[in-house]
Amino acid sequence: MECNDNDTLQDDLSATHMLIKGMTGQGHSTIYPFTNENLRAYLPFFDLEGKDVLTVTASGDHPLNMILQGAKNVTTFDINKLAYYWFELKKAGVLTLSLDDFKKFFMDEMQKEKYKQVRPALEKDTKEYWDEIIDTYPPILPLNSTDLFKKSQVVACRDTERNLYLKSNRYLDDDGYQKLKQKLPNFQMDFINCHIYDLELNTNQQFDAIFTSNICDYVGGEKYKRFAENNLRRMLRKNGVAQVAHRYNSTSYFWSSIFSGHNYEEKSFRSLKNVTERGSVISLHK
Repeated sequence: MECNDNDTLQDDLSATHMLIKGMTGQGHSTIYPFTNENLRAYLPFFDLEGKDVLTVTASGDHPLNMILQGAKNVTTFDINKLAYYWFELKKAGVLTLSLDDFKKFFMDEMQKEKYKQVRPALEKDTKEYWDEIIDTYPPILPLNSTDLFKKSQVVACRDTERNLYLKSNRYLDDDGYQKLKQKLPNFQMDFINCHIYDLELNTNQQFDAIFTSNICDYVGGEKYKRFAENNLRRMLRKNGVAQVAHRYNSTSYFWSSIFSGHNYEEKSFRSLKNVTERGSVISLHK
């Protein structure tokens, strides 16, 4: 998927240079290198086989796992345009690299020589974007101290963080990676660069399933509930489902109290970082 004109690309590059230098990125923000949700545990709650799915782009792990789980079409959205470039780079990485090399490139060091192997699988806009970033800076360390990536994702023991990413992503298993590699070449995706509240202004499509990750934590309580019950519901097909909230642990009850009633369902799963904790996802059914 390609979604840029030249002016937009230059704006995105300018913002990225600012972020890497530790400055504010002109409306752009830092990237999640990998998900901090236990996708392996909760995505199987949803039947995605042959379905049209809308999901937040975030680290790119949501759409990659959903493709692997059998989704027919995946549209991603994110207010942060840089998530698009990162997802496209990851997708190209799956297409061109072995699993071991993918892990080394995206978790350890984005070496120029390895990027040359990934580059042919990129679209024109993402190729120009990453050409400049890779050529301008020393090898980027996604799980280390670069300002391009979320600091909350960086822990004192990089091996611990790496293991969490492997636990949360089925596509990072040997079998899952090979299946995803087979599915991706003919898989077409669209990207919507907007705030979640502006989704209906940017697409008139309806979906079988919608995933919002933990966006609920950033956009407010009752207002977000009204948006979910009106706007997200309108975007669902008959019998569709929207994941509207994500709880990282069992001590956070706020969203359980907001999203209650016969149209909602909450399912729990083992927390990614603490085996004694339970996380949960809350879904709205149409």
